[in-house]
Amino acid sequence: MSITRTYINGDTSTLASFLESSGLFDSVTAESDTITCKDADENTLLTIARSNNADTITAYASSSVSKSATYYTSSYNTYFIEGFACANGVILRYGATGSTSYNACLLITKTNNNKTAIVFSSSMTTIPAVYTSFYAVAWGDTAPISAYTTAANAQNQTMLVPFSTNANEGLQSYTPNAGFMISGQLYSLGYGKATIGSGTYITNGYWDVRDSDPA
Repeated sequence: MSITRTYINGDTSTLASFLESSGLFDSVTAESDTITCKDADENTLLTIARSNNADTITAYASSSVSKSATYYTSSYNTYFIEGFACANGVILRYGATGSTSYNACLLITKTNNNKTAIVFSSSMTTIPAVYTSFYAVAWGDTAPISAYTTAANAQNQTMLVPFSTNANEGLQSYTPNAGFMISGQLYSLGYGKATIGSGTYITNGYWDVRDSDPA
């Protein structure tokens, strides 16, 4: 699969179609400004609820365990601006109209256990800045991760670290085709395609999803 870009610009139906076409969910519905994404067993994995020019993202590890974040600013309307898709997942950019100073991100991929992993920044952040706090959630991993980046903007080095979706020590659940750069973030380059080592990735400068290795 080649890397594709979809302009969403706050349109709920376009966002729902983008998520459905990703192949990461078995069903995606959009009703009353709320998108609901489910697996084959009808478990709700992700909801995105639009209200008063803000969006609340909730990812579920079980019917009773979840992580949520609401994206908004006091001065600007905010919405999902665009999405990038590749063979192993998607990255969605969230931002504020009229401003290039605010940003947030949603990344979706698969774990090593073939579960859908949902990673999202815990709040809007100013640019340039690292995503200092984010959540990583997959259904069945009932101790979701709240993670913090450990370094930023180091010169001439890049280290990709997979996202873990279970905080219980010894339970291995992680994203083999997606990760974050704990050093050498490339925030100033924006969203798009990157070559890291031998792989091709979609990136937002902090988080990466591998599309493929060269032939």
